[in-house]
Amino acid sequence: MKKTYQLLSVILLTFFSVSVHSQATLTKGETVAYLDKKIKEVLGYQRYVPLQNGTTDTYYYYNASVNLDGNKLTLFTERGTALNKTIGYRAYVPNVGYRYIYPCTYIEQTHTVSFNPMQIKSIDLETSTISGQTVGMVKITLKAASAQYNFVARTVTEKSNSGQFSGQCTSFKEVGGERKTTNEVLFTYIKADDTNFNKIKKALLHLQALLNAEDDPFGG
Repeated sequence: MKKTYQLLSVILLTFFSVSVHSQATLTKGETVAYLDKKIKEVLGYQRYVPLQNGTTDTYYYYNASVNLDGNKLTLFTERGTALNKTIGYRAYVPNVGYRYIYPCTYIEQTHTVSFNPMQIKSIDLETSTISGQTVGMVKITLKAASAQYNFVARTVTEKSNSGQFSGQCTSFKEVGGERKTTNEVLFTYIKADDTNFNKIKKALLHLQALLNAEDDPFGG
């Protein structure tokens, strides 16, 4: 019985040691690939966005990625108000010429933010006022407003009044956006898996530690 207990203890300690070692030895590339996998889990899912009139718009995620260039981590998401990304269909509009026709209510948004993970101060859950969100947000607070954020919105700008295309919309183009520096970064994730927040947080802090050690190996 004693030998069985000792053997079981050795197996458990070995498993724990291997698990910890495996996590601790992930490279920068492997860590970024993991974060990229996590952010891509939102593809096809929706998030509700509150409007000033008290209603909400539903945005579906089309693209998402995480990339590292030097010490700059870039998060990218693309979303829109249709279930699938819409490219419009090409049609000949009398007296106008060829145009791409889009649903009149269709909007696309892209969000790109780049920051140095060494500047991470804290990582928390972003709390939403809208219940039932499928896609949540991890809030990354930086030590200073050093993140570069770029937001672009695109939608239709013209309605046709020509024959069979009367009332349909065209001229899909950029209509607004924002470019700024900020100390707050949002990382999209699937809320259905309640372990996702901790996994993403651990991966970000691990990447921070790797970059810190690379930048100043004797700093610790």
